[in-house]
Amino acid sequence: MDLTDISYEQALVDLTIANNRVVELSRKINDASAELAKLHAQLAKAASNTPEPNKTHTEAPRLVTTGNQSAAKAPLVLPGLFRTKSSKPKMITHIDEIAGSPPSPTGRNTITMGQYRNLSISGWAIPTGKRAPFDFIEVKISGKSSSIKKKVELIERPDVATHFSNPTLANSGFRASFSISELQTGLYVLEIEGGRSGSPSESVVVGEVEVR
Repeated sequence: MDLTDISYEQALVDLTIANNRVVELSRKINDASAELAKLHAQLAKAASNTPEPNKTHTEAPRLVTTGNQSAAKAPLVLPGLFRTKSSKPKMITHIDEIAGSPPSPTGRNTITMGQYRNLSISGWAIPTGKRAPFDFIEVKISGKSSSIKKKVELIERPDVATHFSNPTLANSGFRASFSISELQTGLYVLEIEGGRSGSPSESVVVGEVEVR
């Protein structure tokens, strides 16, 4: 397997997840703006029935200004999220397959109950820098009502050791299997955690799995 573009592919997955969150936040902002416009219209109508024109003139611009300020803040959501996502990572991980297929470039993978008996997830994970390799790796899937974590046996990955020119990374692979009977329909977040005994572990969200 060619690992030359692994970091770029991982960045694309993180970027997709961030974009999904941006879309959701943008939708909420639009809903709030619509509600504000509705309240403004109601207040303007009420003000038109009062004999105090000066007060009407004062209140309307204040509400319009508030609405404009809310709209102006919307684009700032993107830089905020991307700064979080682009902070220096403490681990590098890559998913080779989910349920027997390469992971979706969108970051969301879909499986159908009845089509699979098990949800398999395999890949590799290493710490950044010159730190000692992980001596354990855990794969976690978290849904709305349940969360399952499995500690997996490390698998030999000489290709990873060769790519990073570090022979100590030879045992950096993993493979986990979750019984479909353990899961319910819905969306699950896929997270990889790695660490060494006696030290704090590191984790990273690598995508989503939708069970239908």
